[in-house]
Amino acid sequence: MGRDTRRFREEIDMCHPYKKYESSPYWPVIRKLIEDLEDNNDLELQTPIEYIVGYICKGLEQENGAR
Repeated sequence: MGRDTRRFREEIDMCHPYKKYESSPYWPVIRKLIEDLEDNNDLELQTPIEYIVGYICKGLEQENGAR
C-alpha cells in the first residue's frame, strides 16, 4: 500500500458514516479478513475499507436484531 493510499485511508478513517460500528466485535475480524484478501491479491478495493467493513457490520447487526 502506497503512502498516498495510506494517508487517504487515515483521512477517511476519521470521518465515515459507519463510525458507530467501529466498536462492534465484528469490526476487527471483518477488517482483518478483508485486509488478508487484499494482501493476497484476491481482492482489490475501490472503496475505502471503513465503508466496506461498516456496511457489513451494519448488515450483521440488523440481521441479528431481526431474529
